[in-house]
Amino acid sequence: MRLVTRTINDLYFVLTVTSFQVSPALLAKGCCSASPPPRSPPRCPRSSRARRAAGRAAPLDAGAAPPRRVPWLAAAGALLFLAAARSRWRRGAASACLRRPVRADPGVSLLVPLLVLLLSRALLPLASRLFGNVGRLALRAIDAGLSRTGVAIAALCVAVAATVGVGIMVESFRDTVERWLGQTLRADLYVSAAGTVSSRTGGVLPAGVAERLRALPGVHGLSQGRSVQADSPAGPVLMLALELGPGSHRGFDLKGGAADDLWVRFAAGEVVLASEPYAWQPPRRHRRCRRSSYRRGAARIPHRRRVRDYGTDRGMLVIDRGAYGRFWRDPAVSTVGVFLDDPARLDDALTSVRDALADLDRPVLVRANRQIREQSLAIFDRTFAITGVLRLLAIGVAFIGVLSALLALQLERARDHAVLRALGVTPGQMVGLGALETAAWGSLPACSRCRSAGSWPSC
Repeated sequence: MRLVTRTINDLYFVLTVTSFQVSPALLAKGCCSASPPPRSPPRCPRSSRARRAAGRAAPLDAGAAPPRRVPWLAAAGALLFLAAARSRWRRGAASACLRRPVRADPGVSLLVPLLVLLLSRALLPLASRLFGNVGRLALRAIDAGLSRTGVAIAALCVAVAATVGVGIMVESFRDTVERWLGQTLRADLYVSAAGTVSSRTGGVLPAGVAERLRALPGVHGLSQGRSVQADSPAGPVLMLALELGPGSHRGFDLKGGAADDLWVRFAAGEVVLASEPYAWQPPRRHRRCRRSSYRRGAARIPHRRRVRDYGTDRGMLVIDRGAYGRFWRDPAVSTVGVFLDDPARLDDALTSVRDALADLDRPVLVRANRQIREQSLAIFDRTFAITGVLRLLAIGVAFIGVLSALLALQLERARDHAVLRALGVTPGQMVGLGALETAAWGSLPACSRCRSAGSWPSC
């Protein structure tokens, strides 16, 4: 709860949770799910009942033939995995991002029993050479109890894949945001209206701020922006009216590149830049906007270009500030970017700007480029801190499943252990047998995942 409320406070609005309520229906469901298991034992296969009635224990080294369901499960898993790979290869499909996670993990899970059989038998000579009969018995035990080991290893495989996948996603996304911040923040200093939240707001700077900043020594140029929420045929849309400064156009990562006359047309009010979150929203919501764009009286902006932006999840439109002033009659400014002649003298310029704006009737925020990047990455890290909790939950669920399967196997193989002890296996060798079997359980999921994903050499 603390992590979620902190994310909402960082990105949207101030939220305070004063109470936590649990409904009686939820408690009743929990009690029902924690009810004791039935007293009757599970039904055993006929061959097992016959062996136990005869007082004989099946030797571990004999191995068991692969269950009949393993080939069918592997075939179904291969079909699901190929369908997921095909949806990823079809980059133009809108549902590729949704179908791939749903198909890939079940497909790999269904392939795990067959891969466990193949890997355990492939590693059998090496285990026999390194650990002797103990290593051979450990790998044979995995095949013999495939009905339990297959499900547990599949669960562990999915947990490992989810943990690695989420970690790669977060790190790659953080690297992308860091590079985007380095490209977007072109000015050396930024002066903005003070707000109560960290997201873009419609705050207004006091009049005369731009003139004071332009008169300071060492200032090479300014960029001015006005962040507002405008009305459109599809509802309210966040807009940024921007007056570009020296080199500010290099801060936009345009999708498909920029035309030669793009910025000339942008300054003339003929082009609007639409962020990718805005362009990716459902077609029905922005269908009318995409056909006729925005109208303000007789004004019309027919052309739009997509630009990469990670500043807001709702999407944003960027328009020239001059065109915005003509259409909306709003001369206010929300933020000012200051470009310095000598960026090395950033600390002196920061002090000069704060002294020049100290007597304003409303407080303003004066921050350096580096400070904004550090604060943005800190907010990013706090936002994705909850993914660490989710990874721990996935590993915990897999651990419980593996532990339950191991305990069940040990109970079922009590007679086998008695036979091994009667044949002269020492208690130390019995401990080594369990340790080797558990180690094989832990290594097989990673190898199965890599082999099914086509990256076996990297494993």
